[in-house]
Amino acid sequence: MALRREDQDELMAETAPRTVLDAAIEAGRIDRCPRLAPELLAAQQRILLAIETHTRRAHETVGSLPFGRIHCIFLYAVCRGYEAAYYWHTGGDYEVSTAGMFSGEVQCNVSDEMIAHIRGIALADELFAAFQDWAAANAGTFKDGADPLVPLMDALGMAYRVACAVGLRFMHGRP
Repeated sequence: MALRREDQDELMAETAPRTVLDAAIEAGRIDRCPRLAPELLAAQQRILLAIETHTRRAHETVGSLPFGRIHCIFLYAVCRGYEAAYYWHTGGDYEVSTAGMFSGEVQCNVSDEMIAHIRGIALADELFAAFQDWAAANAGTFKDGADPLVPLMDALGMAYRVACAVGLRFMHGRP
């Protein structure tokens, strides 16, 4: 039984974040699909909205998003996930900054101890590589009129959630 075109598009959008999740699990970063605490959902929405707004603007301006820029966005999403974990755990508030989203020069405002820990983890690189492999394997399979940014946004959302889970593991003393 063949899938309808609409079902294929939906399946493609679902496979991108699944690929990112599988990469994190295979690397031993997490054990299963992370769920965010209800208190973190608002922060995730703010961050993903900022990512989507800026990414769509960049895509419309240039007409495409080179993988170098997508890598920078993965770094940004992962750093924001670490921050969400840190500030939720410590009870502090933080502002979402879009600085460095496309340059790769993202500040991660967490403790010095957490910075030392996350510097030893190539999480953004691992998750980006999984997405890049997914994108290469699925190049040319989008139907006309499909939004090519949907799978990217879903993959970035998963990267944020994975980073949040990794950050919380560290904050609870389980690197």
